[in-house]
Amino acid sequence: MSGKRPFRRRSTLGTIWKRRDRWAVKYERLGQTHTPGYTFTTEKLADDWLLNEERLIDRDQWTPPAERRAVAEKDATTLGQFAAEWIDNRTTPTGGPLSGRTKLEYGRYLSGRLAPLAELPLVDITRERVDQWWADNEDAFGMRRNCYQLLKELMRSAEDRELIVKSPCRVAYASRRKPSRSRAERDALIVSMTPETITALADHMDDRWRALIVLLAYTGLRIGEALALTRADVTCKEDNGLPRWTVRVRRTVSKDADGMTVGDTKTLDSRRIVPVPPHVTEVLSEHMAAMVGQAPSSPVFPAVPRGPRHAKEQAMLGTPAKHRTGKDAVGRTDTRRPATGFHAAKEAVGRPDLHVHDLRRVARYLWTKAGMGDYDAEQLLGHSLPLVQSAYKVHDIATLWPSMDRVSQLAGWNPSTHDAADPSPALPARIPEPASTVEAPAISPKLLNRMTPEQLAATLAAMSDDDLDRVMPHLRPERLAAALTYTPESKEN
Repeated sequence: MSGKRPFRRRSTLGTIWKRRDRWAVKYERLGQTHTPGYTFTTEKLADDWLLNEERLIDRDQWTPPAERRAVAEKDATTLGQFAAEWIDNRTTPTGGPLSGRTKLEYGRYLSGRLAPLAELPLVDITRERVDQWWADNEDAFGMRRNCYQLLKELMRSAEDRELIVKSPCRVAYASRRKPSRSRAERDALIVSMTPETITALADHMDDRWRALIVLLAYTGLRIGEALALTRADVTCKEDNGLPRWTVRVRRTVSKDADGMTVGDTKTLDSRRIVPVPPHVTEVLSEHMAAMVGQAPSSPVFPAVPRGPRHAKEQAMLGTPAKHRTGKDAVGRTDTRRPATGFHAAKEAVGRPDLHVHDLRRVARYLWTKAGMGDYDAEQLLGHSLPLVQSAYKVHDIATLWPSMDRVSQLAGWNPSTHDAADPSPALPARIPEPASTVEAPAISPKLLNRMTPEQLAATLAAMSDDDLDRVMPHLRPERLAAALTYTPESKEN
């Protein structure tokens, strides 16, 4: 065998050898081979390491070097390092990754208010440090709360992974929100948003956004859901001389590190089909004829008219009014920068405290005035419902058209004078809706037919007369007969 053999020297405890220009070392103990996990620049350093291992054994303080390295690595892990891994691997309740917007916000918290803690090892973040951080950030209540919630989640996860003994986040009432307005003030604002005010708000917007305001105020869509709509998501079908429009919510626009992304909705329950009130279809039809491309993938609210890219939320929101300072104020007689977009429109109609999300509340309020039930309203909003309701209640869009008609009537729409012609023949009827307006049963007939006679008898006994009238035609005769004749004695027999 050619080549020069590597130099090896056996010490009292282990073996030292030269590997190229560095020195390696190992020793045997308790039936296992142990190494430092790295090599040395000189033979003396390698020998010193072995000597230290001998001292630990002699003092009965020895533990495997790999375990000591793991402890040292754990102790050296900073909050920022742990957070980066945590954010990358974090999943939503549905099992998907965090949205780009959420990752962006978490990164902003860690590089902003949490920066002093992010530089520290996890083991050095004590309860006293957290309490002091909380006191130091009292100037920004909302931001402080959001940062604390992230910190609390991170430290709880670190505790679960045994990187720390116990989470230091124990600030009393830190999770409480400090509302910018009372509930009474918010409710008064929502009630004041009459159809006339909604129209005025929309009229003060740029032509690109007028239909968006009307759509949000009467359908309850989230702003990101509305901006993610495409032509293929809008369906028109004529029913009893009236065009019945629906929008299919299946995606949402959100911020990410690259600026914007179109991804999955907030939850699975957010994926839904929403009926559009008749008077809104008139505004939406004009908008789509003027602003939306003909391709099925064309965004309903594009960045530029008939463009292929979805608009950003900020383009619609605009900027609030602000007093100019510094160079921006030099040479100007008016040092106040005027508001733009939605901020300008809400000031123009005398609703400066209005938020875009409030339009969802406005829609919910108008639906209630029109006689829509709570269950259907929550379904249209895309809220997650209690398990019992989601399992037994049936949501049928066909039953909601009378409520939508009444909503439009509140806005001054008159069905007798409405043109029955299809306002947008280019829209394909991809999602046909049944013409029936019969109210859906409170409990699914399929589930009723699967019940035992005892269960069915008890369920029918608790129903109202109206629910019974709706359910009875759907029950199988043998199931109904067994339930009606059920007695505890018949069960024993």
